[in-house]
Amino acid sequence: EEEEEEEEEDKVQSGEGGGYWSDVSESAILFLSLPRQLLVVLALEFLNSFRGFGMRFVLYTYVTNEFHLSDEDAGLLLGAKGMLDVLFGLCGSILVDLVGVRRTSVFALSVAVVGRSLLTFGRSRRALYASTLFFSPAGEALLATGLYRVALKKLTTPRTRPVAFAISYATFNLAGATADLLIDYFRRRLDASFAFPPFGGGGEVLVFTPSRQFLVVTLLAVVLALIVAILFLRDLTVVDDSDPEEEEGDVIVPAGGAGTMRAPPMAPCLGGRGGRYRVFATPSTMGREGGAAGGGGNSREEEGVADRRGRRGVLPTLRTAVLLTLAQVRDLLRCRDMWSVLAFGVASLFISVQWSASEMILPPFLERTYGESIPIFTVQSINLWGCLVLPPVVGLLTAKVENFRVILPGMWVMALSPLAVMRWPTVGGACLWQVALTLGEVFWSPRVQSWVAMLAPTGKEGLFFAMSQSRNLLVPLGDYALGRMNAAYNPNCPDCRDQYGHFCGGSEQTDGQDGLYRCVSQEEACEKLPLTEYPETCPATCRDCPGWEPQADVLWAMLLFVSIVSPLLVWLLLPLLRGRHRADEGFFGVFRCGAGRLLGICGIDDEGGGSRNKVYRRIVARGSSLGDSRADVDNSPRSRDLELI
Repeated sequence: EEEEEEEEEDKVQSGEGGGYWSDVSESAILFLSLPRQLLVVLALEFLNSFRGFGMRFVLYTYVTNEFHLSDEDAGLLLGAKGMLDVLFGLCGSILVDLVGVRRTSVFALSVAVVGRSLLTFGRSRRALYASTLFFSPAGEALLATGLYRVALKKLTTPRTRPVAFAISYATFNLAGATADLLIDYFRRRLDASFAFPPFGGGGEVLVFTPSRQFLVVTLLAVVLALIVAILFLRDLTVVDDSDPEEEEGDVIVPAGGAGTMRAPPMAPCLGGRGGRYRVFATPSTMGREGGAAGGGGNSREEEGVADRRGRRGVLPTLRTAVLLTLAQVRDLLRCRDMWSVLAFGVASLFISVQWSASEMILPPFLERTYGESIPIFTVQSINLWGCLVLPPVVGLLTAKVENFRVILPGMWVMALSPLAVMRWPTVGGACLWQVALTLGEVFWSPRVQSWVAMLAPTGKEGLFFAMSQSRNLLVPLGDYALGRMNAAYNPNCPDCRDQYGHFCGGSEQTDGQDGLYRCVSQEEACEKLPLTEYPETCPATCRDCPGWEPQADVLWAMLLFVSIVSPLLVWLLLPLLRGRHRADEGFFGVFRCGAGRLLGICGIDDEGGGSRNKVYRRIVARGSSLGDSRADVDNSPRSRDLELI
C-alpha cells in the first residue's frame, strides 16, 4: 500500500494522472473547512507581525538619527537585542508547552505594551536601552519564536498544513507591507509638536518626528492584539480521523471522543455549525494529570514528573518545570528530525542576512545617497507585497511536490538577487533586488516552515520550534557586521543633519550679513555648517556633504558572496535533510558521490523517487505501534542511527 501511494505521489509530481487541479481544489476546500479559531490566530499573526515589522523597519534609522548613535553602536545595540530576543524566545517557547498559547500571549503582550510605550515616548538613551534590552525581549520576543505557529499546527491537519502555513506567511507579509506603506506616509508628513504638560504653559515642547508618529500606531496595534487575545484566543486542537498525524501516539485525544465537538468551518457554506473537523481543548503540560500528561511517547523522566504532579494535585513547581523541559530537550536531541532541522538552520543562516540587509542596509543606503524624499519603505515593501500574493498560489501549485524540489531552486534565485543592486546601485537597482529576492523567497521560506511543522512532535511543538531557531543565536553577529559594513562603505553624515536627523537642505538669508545664507532643516538652523554664498550647496543628502565617500558596490558584492554559501550547504546536506539514508550509508548519504549527486544542486531528486526510504521512515516514525514496550522503539534503526552520530 505504501509503494502504491508513493507511485501515485510520483505521478502527481510529474504531472501524470490528470488529477492535479482536482487535488488543488480539494486542498482549498479542506483548508476552508478548518475551524474559525484559525481566523483569530491569523488576526493575531497580522497584528504581531505589524508590530514586529514596524519596529524593525525604522529602528536602525531611528536610533542613529534621533538618539545619535553611530553605525557601530547601532549595530552593537541591535545585535545585543537580537541575542536577548533569542534567549527570551526560547523561554517563550517553553512557556507555550507548559501553559498554552493563550496565557503566554496575554502575558507577553502585557509586557510589550510597556516596552513599546517607552520606545515611542522616551527621549533619553536610558529609556531606549530599557525598552530594547529588557521590555522588548521579555515581552515581544516571547511572541516571535513559534507562538502562533504552535497554534497553527494544532488547528490544522497534515494535508491542510502546507496551505495554512502559506496563508500564514502571506498574512505575515501583508502586515509588513502595510507597515512599509504607513512609514512612507508618515515620512511625507511634517513633524508634530506638542507642549508637555499640555496645561499651564511653561512646559517643554515635544517634537514627534514621522518615525515617532508611526511608532504610536504600532503601540495601538500591540494594545489591540492584547484585547483580541484576552477575548477570543483559545487553546484548541483539531482532529480528523481521515487525516491523522504521522506520529499518532503523541496526539492526546480525549478517551472515546469525550470532550470533542464539531467545529464550525471558516467558510459557512461548507457546513454551517457542524463542520468536518472535531476539536478539543488542548491540554497544556501544566494542566495534565498523571499519565495523561505523557500520551504514548514521553520519556521515563517526563512520566515521573507527571506522576509526582498528579499525586500533589497542584501546578508543578519551577524545579519540576525545569526538569520536564530538560527531559524534553534530551529527547529532542536524540531525534534525527531535530538534527535535520538544526543542520538546515545553520545552512540557511547566510542567505537570511538578506532580510537583515533589507532593514539595516537598504534604508540608510537610499536615504543617505538620495535623500529623505525617496519612498524607501515603499521600495522595501515590494518584497512583502510579493510575499503576500504569491505564497498561497505557490503553496497550492506545489502542495504535492517534494519539499526540496521547491526549496533549493528558490534559495538559488534569492542568493543571486543582490547582483541587481551591485550592478546598478540606484533606486531602480534596489527595486530589482527586491523583486528577485521575493521570487526566490516565496518558494523556499514558506515551504521550510511547513516542513519544520511536519517534523515537530505533538506536545513539544513550542520547544521544537525554539530549538529549530537556535541559529538565531548567531544572527546578532550578522547585525553587528552589517553595522560595521554601513560605517565602512555607507557612512552616516551627522554634521549635515539637525538633532532630529533631518538633512540641512534648506537655506535662509542671514541678518546683517549681505549675500550669505545659513543652511536649515525643517526644524532648526544647522549651526554645524558654515555660512555660504550659494544656497544650493546646502546638503539635502549625504552625497552633498563635504568629505563623504561611499563604496556601495563593495557593500552589495559582500552580501552576494555571503548569500551563495547557503544553497551550496543545503545541496551538500540534501541526503541528510531528505532522511532517506542510514548513518552507515556515507553518513546519511552526505558523503555519497556520483553524477546523480550533482543533479541535486537544483533540488532534483537523485534517488529515483525514494519509495523504499520513505516507507522506511514512516515505519520507524510509527515504531511505537510495532511493539508493546519502549525497548522495541529504543532498538529501532533510527535509535541506532543516533548512536552512530
